[in-house]
Amino acid sequence: MSIVRSAAFAVAGGLAAALLFVSLVKGNVGGVILMGMTPLPLFLVGLSLGIAPAAIASVVGTAVILAVDTLYGMVFLADFALPVMVVVPLALWRRRVETEWPSAGRLVLGLTALAAVVFLASQLSLVGQPGGMEGSLRAAVGTLAKELRNQDPQVGAQAEEMLQSAVRWLPGMGATVWMGLIAVNGVLAQGALAGFGWARRPAPTIASITVPWLVLVPLAAAIAAAALGDRLPYGGEIAFAGSNLSVILAVPFLFQGLGVIHASAARSSKRAWLLAGVYVAVLVFGWPIPLIVALGVIEQWVGLRRRIAATDQEKSDG
Repeated sequence: MSIVRSAAFAVAGGLAAALLFVSLVKGNVGGVILMGMTPLPLFLVGLSLGIAPAAIASVVGTAVILAVDTLYGMVFLADFALPVMVVVPLALWRRRVETEWPSAGRLVLGLTALAAVVFLASQLSLVGQPGGMEGSLRAAVGTLAKELRNQDPQVGAQAEEMLQSAVRWLPGMGATVWMGLIAVNGVLAQGALAGFGWARRPAPTIASITVPWLVLVPLAAAIAAAALGDRLPYGGEIAFAGSNLSVILAVPFLFQGLGVIHASAARSSKRAWLLAGVYVAVLVFGWPIPLIVALGVIEQWVGLRRRIAATDQEKSDG
């Protein structure tokens, strides 16, 4: 494809992303769903045409939203354009000595690192506020609850109680949902492009996701900060950072745990039903998530997928 056509498609992708983003102003469920698909055109451009067109699409989308509203433009940049510009180069770039495409694990780690950096930068920017980031969130929750109480006192009181209890973990949980949203859009884009034969690389499989050992070190440090931070100077800030970083840094092990589940399900004739059950339970109930994270950590130590592969090999040899 010529440079002019690539640039034209990139501009179109950026405009499409901006259009999806502004659908949020509808204020209904459909608008929220469309807004959640904002990264999809950017991924379609990047995973088919390359890094430079992805950058053009991201810049165009950001510029359009900035022209409408500065705050929304910054949200578009941070939440959608920037992660695409992290994931696409990680997905496509490989050194000459590498014979395989970058693994899905590298993409997960890139998103995790970006989420951690954005969270820490946000927390540092609010250090001068009363109570820091946690205090600002509690104040915002209080304001929201007050508005809800004006409409329905019972609903407002229940909402405030629920949100105030979750504030300590709210940024981490939000980052986890955001990472999942970016991952889903990337998978959808790659699948669509592969179906038309336009993908620049083969699709990575969830079953192959692996996490380096070193990720356990910052995860353990974050958990320790969450548990012991209150005893240190500026302990509230340290504990708050540890609580949320522990959630963010657990995400790679969530994906690794899902990799174990996919590898195990591949042995069954009812693979699709098993995986559908797992994902429905995760999305509807949420409680399987810590169990899957634990499975990912166990995989790091025990090598469950390696054992599954060895067992299958023995059966085939027998």
